[in-house]
Amino acid sequence: MRNWHFQSSHTLLYSHKWQLSQPLHLELKRHYTRALALELSLSNIQVNAIAPGVIDTPLNAIHNAQDRENLAKMSPMGKIGNPQNIVDAAVYLTQSEFVTGTTMIVDGGSSTGVW
Repeated sequence: MRNWHFQSSHTLLYSHKWQLSQPLHLELKRHYTRALALELSLSNIQVNAIAPGVIDTPLNAIHNAQDRENLAKMSPMGKIGNPQNIVDAAVYLTQSEFVTGTTMIVDGGSSTGVW
């Protein structure tokens, strides 16, 4: 195995007053990804994480149409991501020979700010 990928979340970039432990947990994942990448790089093993935003999965299918529209507005691209967006990120990280220790944010730009 040459690649390890972790799932994280784009919410690691900001905090909410109602979420005390989530940003801490996610920052720990980001640090762990970097530390493990450093440790395993001598064995030519790449370690990366993917931090998805709102993705159209069964977890988000429970939302009504208005909630889904509001979730889409959280992204500057004005839409909810789809699972293929995450697959594309994983494929890129897997095929790359010079990327390690990074967290790839796949959130349609929602972590860049509030629109």
